[in-house]
Amino acid sequence: MRSITGIADEVTDYAATFDADAVTVTQARLVQEQAVRMERAAAALKAKCAARTAQSGSWREAGDRSPAHELARTTGVTVGQARETLQTGQQLAQLPELAQAASRGELSPQQTAAVAQVGAVAPDLVGQLMERAKETTVPQLREDCARALASRDRDAETRRQRIHADRSLRHWTTPAGVGVLHVEDTPEVIAGIVTDIAPAREALFTQARERGEHVRPDALDVDALTATVRAGRDGNGGDAANSARPPHRCAPRVKMLVRVDFDTLLRGYPIDGEVCEIAGYGPISVTAARDLMATGDPFLAAIVTRGRQVCGVAHLGRKALSYQASALEWLNPCCAADGCTQTARLEIDHRDPWSRTKVTMLDLLDRLCDHHHDLKTHSNWALTAGTGKRPFVPPTDPRHPQHTRQCSRGDPPAA
Repeated sequence: MRSITGIADEVTDYAATFDADAVTVTQARLVQEQAVRMERAAAALKAKCAARTAQSGSWREAGDRSPAHELARTTGVTVGQARETLQTGQQLAQLPELAQAASRGELSPQQTAAVAQVGAVAPDLVGQLMERAKETTVPQLREDCARALASRDRDAETRRQRIHADRSLRHWTTPAGVGVLHVEDTPEVIAGIVTDIAPAREALFTQARERGEHVRPDALDVDALTATVRAGRDGNGGDAANSARPPHRCAPRVKMLVRVDFDTLLRGYPIDGEVCEIAGYGPISVTAARDLMATGDPFLAAIVTRGRQVCGVAHLGRKALSYQASALEWLNPCCAADGCTQTARLEIDHRDPWSRTKVTMLDLLDRLCDHHHDLKTHSNWALTAGTGKRPFVPPTDPRHPQHTRQCSRGDPPAA
């Protein structure tokens, strides 16, 4: 049996002598795939060994503040990354199925960490989440894991208080000179901040459009946050929000959307299949939902799933009813194209052109970012059949709706 040192020497020797310019694209892709596999397996090995080392208390002897600080110092990562590695290693010891998949290089460290957090509370969900990890993006997997964890947590209020007690605002500058602001708190607090800066963001977007400038949504968020904070600091009404013009017709309304199952609201916590969450921000405790509803905030919209039904509502106008739009914002808190995480300035899209159907039905609406909406409008890209997040494919893809419609009619496939 080869020693781990010998294996590491072989890998590092190969990496040191590998010349990417001397191989074909196909060969480079193969090397990349195997490098990813080794990287994932090594990450699982590192997590398991780090958890074992932490038990020894060696970090105290080295004068470190915690096992995470020792791991961060010795491996050249941040304390936050080290803390996640240690937690994952500890959880893998209790989740052999997940540990084996991670060790085989089937899951990335981020995927493993997300599934492990659920496995610590609900090990029976690990298998289905591992399969989910193979077919979706990391942000979507984290959202699914958060929802699954919330459905098994019978004391969400305690978790809420713990998260709030650990709240933090940190800032640093990267080696490239980029300033970073990092905020951690409960989802409802973060959602409230984003909602509060939305008026300024809409005003800034309108001003940029009038100048003929295209500004990214996340850049607008930074500008809106800065304008809102400065307006509060200066104590005057000269901020961007107060100079807002009527927003673009596709602009999202300035509101926070809470979805909670009626039974959950009565019971005080969700069970499997039920949710209590802020669209786009994840699960919250029922207490938090009740607190938000009690504020009477006009920018808060709540959907109780056993209340008025929305899926069958249709009307003859082109624009979605405000009632339909709220439901659609819950169904698609971010762009419906799989892999896209944009949440700002999403546009409501008719799957079948309104000019042809003359009807606006919730079941036939999606929310797309400007990039994917332009691809659909100008290059005939489309979402595959279904609802929610799903693949966004070019017209040559056999999953494109034009092909599925032809097959259902018995027509020959398009060339």
